[in-house]
Amino acid sequence: KNDFKTTSAVTKGRANKIEKVEVDNKVEVDIYGGKASDASETLPPVVDKLLINEVLPNPEGSDDAEWVELFWGGDVPLDLTGFSLDDKEGGSKPFVISNLVIEPNGYVVLKRETTKLAFNNDTDEVRLFDKAREIVDEIEYEEGAEGLAYARGADGVWGWTEQLTPGQENILEVKNLSVKYDDQYVL
Repeated sequence: KNDFKTTSAVTKGRANKIEKVEVDNKVEVDIYGGKASDASETLPPVVDKLLINEVLPNPEGSDDAEWVELFWGGDVPLDLTGFSLDDKEGGSKPFVISNLVIEPNGYVVLKRETTKLAFNNDTDEVRLFDKAREIVDEIEYEEGAEGLAYARGADGVWGWTEQLTPGQENILEVKNLSVKYDDQYVL
């Protein structure tokens, strides 16, 4: 009941199977509906299909537990080799993805220990670039509380949520941040 683990094996309707995929000098990357890549092919269109889907910029405790989740809504597997993830211009050094394929309707969770990206707790950007260094997707967040994820809703609207869902469909619950927002709900 309370012993959840991350896995790269999608087991909808079957018993869970816990798997980890190691890439780039044995650095762990959590892959949900994907696999490690061994070849590059022609890219399908990615704009509005490869999305930054959820970000944990200010985890409870150490900021070393930060992560970014990507979602691929395309019809064919997508080789992410050469794509990069970055924060606001002039912030951390961009992280270039290598040896990673994401399957259709799959998720990839990139952890800070892998990306070395350090997000600001108060306000920052998360930017995803293609191989030609063109922006594929970007989001900006402000004033997140510790332990909340910034997540894209099914309607494309972003909001803060206590329900962290790395590698899964997001659950957006209205979070009352009354200390900072005069009892207003943030979505």
